[in-house]
Amino acid sequence: MADNAGSASPQGPRGPAFRDASAENPAAASPWRSFAVEAHAGRKIAGWPLGRFDVGAGGLRVRLGFPWFVTRSAGKDAITVVSVTRVVTGVWCVRFEDSGQRLADAHVHLPVRAQRIIDQLRQCGYAVTDKKTGQPVVRLPQRWHAA
Repeated sequence: MADNAGSASPQGPRGPAFRDASAENPAAASPWRSFAVEAHAGRKIAGWPLGRFDVGAGGLRVRLGFPWFVTRSAGKDAITVVSVTRVVTGVWCVRFEDSGQRLADAHVHLPVRAQRIIDQLRQCGYAVTDKKTGQPVVRLPQRWHAA
């Protein structure tokens, strides 16, 4: 036992070589920001939190996990409209129009953190509009109004 007292653990050292690469190099960080949503692609649905909506400066991506494993994506240059409408109280639907029709059958429902997702879309340069009025969306209306 005394022979092993000074040896390294079998898992190896937890030194600088094992640090997260994105912590030291911001360029190594993922260009996508992923959100848990209820995702729809065609007739397939992945409920929250299994559906993913990825927002990036280079494009948008809707992913359905198990059991479908379907991905729809389009580049930022192809996306012409990102529209938002309220489905039911507190749930927002985001639909996309793109020149290549790659996201034509895809949309996402935002049951939680809808404003964060809208803010991320705007930060990445997408023009988010209200589907009913056609006006730009900056802040989503609150769920409840104080009386």
